[in-house]
Amino acid sequence: MKEHADAQTLRGDRPHREIERERERERERHTHTHTHTQVIKEHVAHPDFEGRSSLKVTLPVLVPSYKTRYAALPVANGADAATAFERLSSHELAEDEKEALRRDLLEYCKLDTLAMVELHSALHALVVDGRG
Repeated sequence: MKEHADAQTLRGDRPHREIERERERERERHTHTHTHTQVIKEHVAHPDFEGRSSLKVTLPVLVPSYKTRYAALPVANGADAATAFERLSSHELAEDEKEALRRDLLEYCKLDTLAMVELHSALHALVVDGRG
C-alpha cells in the first residue's frame, strides 16, 4: 500500500477521497455566494423594477446617477462589449482601430465594475443602515 501511495504522489494523482473533499468545499463556497440579482429578488422591491432584477433595470433605480452614464460610452452595454471583444480577437482591424476599441471596452468594463461597487453600497444602505 505504501508503495502505491508513493507512485500516486510521483504521478501527481490524488486519492479519490481528497478530490471529493475538494469538490464538496467548492460546492459549499458557491452555496454561500449570492449575486446581486438573487439579493434583489429575495430582499428588495421597487415599482420601477417591474418584477425584474437585472443590473440594467435595478442599477438606475438604486443608483440614479447611472441612468445616463452608459449611454455616453461607445461600448454601452453587454452586447456591445461582447461584439467589441470578438472584433478585438479578429484580424479585420488595423492596430489603431484595435487600440481604440480596446480603450472603449476597458472604459465600459471600468464603469461596469464601479457600478457593481455602487450597487453594493446602495444595497448595504438599504439592508444594513435602513436608509431605504
